[in-house]
Parts: sequence; C-alpha cells; structure tokens
Amino acid sequence: MPRKNENKELNQLGNMEQIRELMFGSQIRSFEEDIAKLNSRLDSMNADMVGRIESIEKKLHEEHLSSVEILEQKVKNLTLATQEDSSDLKEQILMQEKKMNRDLDGLKDEAEIQLNALKHDNDNAKASIQKELEALQLTINSLLSKEIDTINEDKVSKDEFSRLLLDMSMKIKGTDIQDHIENMIQEQTDNK
Repeated sequence: MPRKNENKELNQLGNMEQIRELMFGSQIRSFEEDIAKLNSRLDSMNADMVGRIESIEKKLHEEHLSSVEILEQKVKNLTLATQEDSSDLKEQILMQEKKMNRDLDGLKDEAEIQLNALKHDNDNAKASIQKELEALQLTINSLLSKEIDTINEDKVSKDEFSRLLLDMSMKIKGTDIQDHIENMIQEQTDNK
C-alpha cells in the first residue's frame, strides 16, 4: 500500500508541475532569463570592476614607483650637490689656509729683513758712536796734556785752574762758559 500512495503522490506531483508550468512557466522562464542576464551582467561588471581595480592598482603602483624614483633621484642630486659644496668649501678653506701661510711666511721674512736692517743700523751707529767717543777722548786727552803742560810751565793760580777745568767741562758738554753764565744769571733773575 505504501507504494500505491507513493505512486499517487508522484502522479500528483507531476500534475502539479504541469499545472505550475502552465500557470507560471513563461514567467519563471522570463525570470530565469532575466536572472541569467543579470548574473551575466554582474559577472561582466565584476570582471570589468576587477580589471579596472587591477588597472588602478597597477597605475598607482607605477606612480608610486615613479614618485619613489624621483625622490631617490632628488636625494641623490641633493647628496651630490652637498658633497660638491662640501668639497668646494674644503678646497676654499685649504686655499685660504695656504694663502695665509704664505702671507705669514712673507711677513716673517719681511720682519727678519727689517730686524737685520735695524741690527745693522744699530751696529753702524754703535761703531760710529764708539769712533766719536774715541776721537773725543783723544781730543780731551790732548787738551788735558796741553793744559797740564801749560800749568807745568806757568804756575797757574787756583782760580785760573778752576776756570780752565770749568771751561773744559763746558766744552765736553757742548756749551760755552759765556752761555752758561748768561743762563745762570737769567735763571736767578727769573727766580726772583
């Protein structure tokens, strides 16, 4: 019995399918076609979206790489410029240092030349003064000898001898006794 019922149910189901087909068949097929079209469109849109996203990702990646390369190039250029500036500055500093050393050497040589010239002038002046002193001493000795001879020949009084010594000391000093006496008188009158 159960088999009969099953067959009956199967028959009823088959009939239901037919009824459903008759009533809704064209609409279901239209829906299925629309759904298939929608699925096809969705697949196409999905593929298009995936392609666009991949294209955008690729473009962004390329732009990123390009930007990175540009930045790396700028960094390299800045590094090279900095190194060039640094080496230029080092060269300028070395040149200035060499110039200063040359100038200092020149000043040192010039100072040594001037110092040697001053020493030479000083030695010449010293020798000249020494000669003058020797000549003066000879003159004084000669004068003293003459005066002593004169004193020995003439017995001179103490006043004359003191006048003679005073006169000789004035000559050594480079003034005349007359001038000295006049200066003394002038000083005494000024003090009064």
